[in-house]
Amino acid sequence: MNAPCIRFILCLLLSGPVLAAKSYYVSSVSGNSSAPLQVARIFADNMVLQQQLENPVWGRSAPGALVRVKLATATTEARAGVDGRWRALLPALPAGGPYEMSVSGPESVVFKNVMVGEVWLVSGQSNMDFRLSGATGAPADIAAADLPGIRCLRVPQAVSRTPLNELSEASWQVCSPATAGGFSAVAFYFARELQRQRGVAVGLLNATWSGTPAEAWTSNSALAVLPDFAEPLKAIASSNEDWAAGMMNAVRIDAERDLVFEKGTVGLALGVHRPEFDDREWSVADYPLSAAQMRLPDYAIVWVRRTVDLPASAAGKELTLNLGRCYEWDQTYFNGEQIGSHRWDGVREYRVPRRLVKAGRNIIAVRLYSEWSAGQLGKGKDQPRLTSADGTVNVSLLGPWKHDGRFEPTLIVPRYFQREPTSLFNGMIAPIAGYGLRGALWYQGEGNAGKPRQYQSLLPALIQEWRWHWGQGDFPFLVVQLPGTVDYDWPALREAQAMATRLPNVGLAVTIDIGDPENLHPTNKRPFGERLHRVARHVAYGEKIVWTGPVHGGVEKAAGSLRVHFHETGSGLITRDAAAVRGFEVRAATGEYAPAEAIIDGPSVVVRAASIPAPVAVRYAWAPNPDANLINREGLPAAPFRADLPASP
Repeated sequence: MNAPCIRFILCLLLSGPVLAAKSYYVSSVSGNSSAPLQVARIFADNMVLQQQLENPVWGRSAPGALVRVKLATATTEARAGVDGRWRALLPALPAGGPYEMSVSGPESVVFKNVMVGEVWLVSGQSNMDFRLSGATGAPADIAAADLPGIRCLRVPQAVSRTPLNELSEASWQVCSPATAGGFSAVAFYFARELQRQRGVAVGLLNATWSGTPAEAWTSNSALAVLPDFAEPLKAIASSNEDWAAGMMNAVRIDAERDLVFEKGTVGLALGVHRPEFDDREWSVADYPLSAAQMRLPDYAIVWVRRTVDLPASAAGKELTLNLGRCYEWDQTYFNGEQIGSHRWDGVREYRVPRRLVKAGRNIIAVRLYSEWSAGQLGKGKDQPRLTSADGTVNVSLLGPWKHDGRFEPTLIVPRYFQREPTSLFNGMIAPIAGYGLRGALWYQGEGNAGKPRQYQSLLPALIQEWRWHWGQGDFPFLVVQLPGTVDYDWPALREAQAMATRLPNVGLAVTIDIGDPENLHPTNKRPFGERLHRVARHVAYGEKIVWTGPVHGGVEKAAGSLRVHFHETGSGLITRDAAAVRGFEVRAATGEYAPAEAIIDGPSVVVRAASIPAPVAVRYAWAPNPDANLINREGLPAAPFRADLPASP
């Protein structure tokens, strides 16, 4: 066992009793002899409790008060301590319901429509938070979502420098066409498959926040043994900042910044949108235009312009302007008049009224709001065009566009406390830790992609810490490996995610084949949820199925080549498109990689490159958006990896 692991375990042992107690705080009110009975807010009407496991129930009451909890045939009692806190353990029950759960002491509380089934914690950043309402196929799936056995509690978003004892509010929603749109899309598809297969109620604890790094979801104790976080933790410990107030200030600044774009008139007052504006000194870049291309800061407003020459036959015709995909917010003008505006990702297609269309020179001007250094006009192979319905106008808008951001005010960017180490563990995980569950689903990593080596230690620390706080042993923890992308360098982060599977009961859902390479937030979430369910069937429920694609199991030298061994090959190795194997590269001792010819040989693949007669390492699907096609016959993709030849004895 390495030194960081030993320090981690010692830290947990030394701090255990104090941290464990914090999980069961209900309020900050001191106990007194007349304190009313309180039950932690996570326990509410419509909740789902975990089957076949003891379920903790906790709260506050008068010191020394006897509290009795009853659900179906199970009854348990607990006595409040001197501080008024109590914690009872309901005996394990089989799946069933609906029931009433009563909690009685000095007063009584009754919770209705309670189910016993499978409970999963779902957490991460924007791709797990992504709502079903925005997913591909959402209208049909929402209309068919009369699934009262699926319930979701969305943990209120909260930041804190210290662990909170209680949620600010809590409400379990029953899945229906009226509510399903607000569910996490990935979690919905996972739960739907789980309920179909197991025939029991499914409860989802949704603790998500867009744009957040893993360290925000990790406790002080877990981060304390990771050297990279020593200084940030010292700063937090010596600070008396009110993070909740700071977060409210950030929300206010965000709203004001949005107003600057939505209502701002500086550029308009200068006439930047008008055809006669002089843009000869503006910078030029070829479409598609990105924030990096235009050298924009994290948050900025920039103007982009394009001159379009139209024939006399086009004058007075209604046209359609397609700008391709845009992020994040645009106000689009044609010959000085606004013809459209839209926020968030998506293709921008606007109608150009006939009265604006002239023969000769026409000007398209776009006022673009760039957020998180990700602003863009067009993406990938988009084909922006200006067209008419009768086909007589069909003008490509590829090529040079002009851009300039000097005409707009500098945007204020606040400190985002939800990105601070420990902030979301304290605010969103600590208050629910201990609630009975089967396991956790984790879709996160984009926020840590710049530090993959750090993530190799950070993600295991998070997993171990959550498990310790829950007190249910090594509960299943299922990780979504980041899919392919054309915009971000994720191979090393994917490797770090895969390394977490060295811990027991950690499963990896490989998604390299099911994302949208040109969208940070793939909208087709159904295969993500269904692939997680397949992993859960094996890791959480012990089914002997083909649950993942081929996973490399070592590499050995062959004559002028390398033989890569695989396990989890299912019914055998094949390629997705029946073509030759693609995606392998080999490395020479001098360090350079070259594409490799790869041939399937039973449960292994032999790889070689003519330019590297003595390869010493191999990698597969090691690219932001790899062209890789190795699968098993069950259709699941081989996981990306890199591996060196073992050292000679």
